[in-house]
Amino acid sequence: MLGLGNSSSSSGYTPFDPSSITGLIANFNFQSNITLATAELTKWVDTTGVYVLAPPDTNTRPDWDDETGVAFDGAASNPDRLELLDGESVATAITLDSDDGGWCVAIVYTSTNWDDGKRVIGHTSSNSNYIAHSSGSNTVLTKAGGTSKVYSLDTPSSLTDGDFYCIMFNSDAEGLTTMYVNNVAQADTETNTADFVISQVGAGNDANNLAGKIKNLVIYNQDLDVAQRNDLYDYLKSSVS
Repeated sequence: MLGLGNSSSSSGYTPFDPSSITGLIANFNFQSNITLATAELTKWVDTTGVYVLAPPDTNTRPDWDDETGVAFDGAASNPDRLELLDGESVATAITLDSDDGGWCVAIVYTSTNWDDGKRVIGHTSSNSNYIAHSSGSNTVLTKAGGTSKVYSLDTPSSLTDGDFYCIMFNSDAEGLTTMYVNNVAQADTETNTADFVISQVGAGNDANNLAGKIKNLVIYNQDLDVAQRNDLYDYLKSSVS
């Protein structure tokens, strides 16, 4: 298993650790805890050691590259995808409850077409929970508990195909959710108090599956304040290009 994490330098500098913020559920870093079969990813363990992402079979393994991350093919049928498992390799899900302190999800990824309506994270057996870049418009969509919310981009006004961005959703205890693109808040906020359930990465539960690459996925079961969000983005921004 490859474990290419950050380490302290001889000067005594210690890089930011996402676990220093209370409420870390999972931190998937494409340079850490990766198992490969040739260049295909077979196992991705989050840095807490609690969760694992793995393809359901040998035909759905995404490719991995040490510079560009985990690549998903976007196939409409039996696509590359990673399903969420617990430490015993049993299928599981992460449930984020706004009423219980809020939540935050940050993803560093790219798409071959930011207007194609494809899911970056979703659920294995339901189309009621996912994050997607919206079809035909400069928007990003979240769906939690079957309720969709669409966030319009303003800074930037659009995303460039093939470029990596850090897309972060920060939802407070009342369900008020702000989307950040490379740590810049978008003016369009939305409210949804439904639980957000995640059990799959790179695909949803339909034909709209990601054609793109993922470098990082970080999940907290609380909303982050300004200082925490800045620290998290500083940790992730080296993956953004």
